[in-house]
Amino acid sequence: MHNRIRKSGDIPSIVAKSTRRYIKKQVFTGYLKTAKDVQMKLEEIGHPMSYQSAINVLHAVEIYAEIKKMKPLLTEKHKKARLAWAKKHQ
Repeated sequence: MHNRIRKSGDIPSIVAKSTRRYIKKQVFTGYLKTAKDVQMKLEEIGHPMSYQSAINVLHAVEIYAEIKKMKPLLTEKHKKARLAWAKKHQ
């Protein structure tokens, strides 16, 4: 067998590691808030890509979306019942 370097077969990344670190810093400092903001910023610095690719970049730097838990809002009926209970238990 010849002594040669074998290619790994990977597709080279569109975004460099330094750019990923930059995006991560921008997200943590609050300059970029959404994946759409990240996509626009990457396009500004010369990396045109789709929205999903921007999400993949965020995942690569271990940033994931958090979905708020749904909770019922208080209705007028609930507010009155709570007020009555609070007055009763003073």
